[in-house]
Amino acid sequence: MKKPLAFLIPILLIVCGLIVAYSSGLIHKQITKTCYSLSAIVRVNNTTYELFGNEVITDERIIDKEIAVIEIKLDGGGKIQNSSSWSSTIATPGTKVYSIKGLNEKEAIALKIHDKWEIFRVHNGPEQSSPIFTEDMIEAEKIIVRQSGNGKDEVKEIKDKETIKKIAVIMKNAEKIAHLPSFQDGKMYQYYFVVRDDNGIGKIAYRYFATMQDISFDGYIRTGGEIYKLNAEFNKLITSPFDSVPSTYDEKLGGKKQIYKAFIGTKIIFRSLIKEESNSKSEITLLNKGDNIWQNGSQIKDNLKGKYKLQIIMKDTTIQNNVIEEAAKEIYRNSGMVGINFSEGNTKDTLVIYICFDTKPKYDTSESDDSLVVELIR
Repeated sequence: MKKPLAFLIPILLIVCGLIVAYSSGLIHKQITKTCYSLSAIVRVNNTTYELFGNEVITDERIIDKEIAVIEIKLDGGGKIQNSSSWSSTIATPGTKVYSIKGLNEKEAIALKIHDKWEIFRVHNGPEQSSPIFTEDMIEAEKIIVRQSGNGKDEVKEIKDKETIKKIAVIMKNAEKIAHLPSFQDGKMYQYYFVVRDDNGIGKIAYRYFATMQDISFDGYIRTGGEIYKLNAEFNKLITSPFDSVPSTYDEKLGGKKQIYKAFIGTKIIFRSLIKEESNSKSEITLLNKGDNIWQNGSQIKDNLKGKYKLQIIMKDTTIQNNVIEEAAKEIYRNSGMVGINFSEGNTKDTLVIYICFDTKPKYDTSESDDSLVVELIR
């Protein structure tokens, strides 16, 4: 029995060494050097062109000459070997590759994918960002706007010169910020400026991605890896070609945050409109029967249903009346709850929520930009 055990020792040492190497990233680093995985690329020899999606060909006359044909269809998740044949993860074999007037074909090419011209640029590290503003935007012929989300997908044009100029100037003065807020029910728009050169040929346009939670709030633009904040006037201008986009925020209630939706179940979710950023996080405490509670701005002895109360204090927050009414109707969806109550805390814009139970609840909570989630653990 000693010989087999002795024989196994070096094998075990090798296996352990491989595990350590993988954990420390040594193997992974070598793999990333030999594999190249991108969702939309064109490749030839050792050159990789990537579709970033932030550029638009507004005029076919900018397309120059055919330079190649795609021969190989690549698996986007597989290993890509160097080859003199043109290959792509997105274009089928037989797709023609074109140069673009004014651009070196070693830097950028054009392909027609699903009847739409797309620009592929040499992959050179992180996602490319478009400039937030160029002077020729002010004199643009029009702005093409696509609305998406909530089951809608419409494309409209803005041709009014004054509106175009206002949008361009607002973009020029946009504030660069660190991250894009996460909105569950945000409205999304893509748009680009159509600008012509001295010969009347449409230039390559930059595509911008706009999102807003409410038309009366600040809006946000993503351009490549950069995020900018714009004012509410931008929201109204960029959405002007579409049917009226109503504001969900109730100005009479006020509040930096305003709850406009509630979902009651094993997960209790409160969704808020964020008019202004607040550094305050929700304070969540489990109370026993007889503890003090908030009621209409004052503290009193607990007079609510249930032996236990999950108290949620949300500063800088108000709640719409229809949410209070709906939440009261929906508690039957959660068999553990016996009631739900909403009250004003020590200030008018401090909301206190009481979720009532007869048995002591187990729960987890999480909070994002616009949502508070209480998950009840059975």
